[in-house]
Amino acid sequence: MKQASLAYALNNMAAHFDQMLAALSTLQDLSKIRPEVVDQDQWLKPALETLIDHFGVAFGSIFLEERGQLTEAASCAWSELMPHAAKMDLAVKKPVLNQELLKRTMESGQIENTSTKEFGSSQEFSLMCTPILSGQEKLGVIALSHPQPTFFNEWHIRLLPLFASFVGQLITTHRLLNNMNNQVKARTQELENLLEETTELKSHYKKLSLVDELTELYNRRFFFLEGKNILNRAIRYGHPFSLLLLDLDRFKSVNDRYGHKVGDQVLQGISQKLLHLLRETDLLARVGGEEFAIILPETDQEGARLLAQRLLETIAKVPFHANGESFTMTASLGLVSLKEEELDCKKGREADYMIDLLFTQADFAMYSAKHQGGNRLCEAKADLP
Repeated sequence: MKQASLAYALNNMAAHFDQMLAALSTLQDLSKIRPEVVDQDQWLKPALETLIDHFGVAFGSIFLEERGQLTEAASCAWSELMPHAAKMDLAVKKPVLNQELLKRTMESGQIENTSTKEFGSSQEFSLMCTPILSGQEKLGVIALSHPQPTFFNEWHIRLLPLFASFVGQLITTHRLLNNMNNQVKARTQELENLLEETTELKSHYKKLSLVDELTELYNRRFFFLEGKNILNRAIRYGHPFSLLLLDLDRFKSVNDRYGHKVGDQVLQGISQKLLHLLRETDLLARVGGEEFAIILPETDQEGARLLAQRLLETIAKVPFHANGESFTMTASLGLVSLKEEELDCKKGREADYMIDLLFTQADFAMYSAKHQGGNRLCEAKADLP
């Protein structure tokens, strides 16, 4: 009799040891789960599979609270983990759990260990539900079922709340990390949008600082910056260089008679004609109200003179219309050119000083043409010290 009692005690201790080992294995596996993954499904179901595997129950589900409803977020059957096992009747269908029972479990914060027939069968099943809590926050319910009545024992009752506590911490950590990631992504997107807007704004203002808004030609600032570079290259390689200044004749009378809107249309129309006649390597800029400057690299005085005559003829043929009337414009041009031999002796001179001086000399020639009645070209001799 004593031997039977001893054997019973040893078997009982072995069973308790197996249960303890299963509990520790479950928690150990659970501790390896990484909640920082973006998709909650990637770790929630594996956590449930760990529990099902060590508990040996038929079905398990995790329900999470969403907008006042408990929605199944993960489920697993023991048959999915051990498809060839014959440990239990795997033909049992997955239970349909009572929402009231689940809600009562979550609200009470207490474990439910009961037998029920609410599975579409006359046979009683064991059902154990425990709330998923994180601090004072109620997150959901874990429900386990087994086809044998009174299957769940003391070890199950101790382990499941501990497991649920781990799951609750994982869910909370995942949500915090996910919210943090979303905030970082949103903030990063805001910064990227701000950077893009800043870049576009910078580009816009840079364009405004170098381009005339009305005619979309380069402005005076860019003309002198780039003109210095073109002159530097001409001096370095001893190539010819010419500069033309063009001023529309009697432009003020257009504004006075037809209004500034028509005057703007004239400036835009003339700008397009000038662009059409010039090469891509030529530099055209609006440097004043109705005044334009043109730098002609690789162009000697004779070539610049021929171009100037074409400009005069083209401008005089451009028709404009306002108030039922038609009119045309003329222009006065001033030209200054540097010959190759003149450029050769200017090496080492400051190009920004030279471009200013050439501009002034072309300006005097242009005003000379204007004083002679306009619609003509006057040339100035380059006089550089």
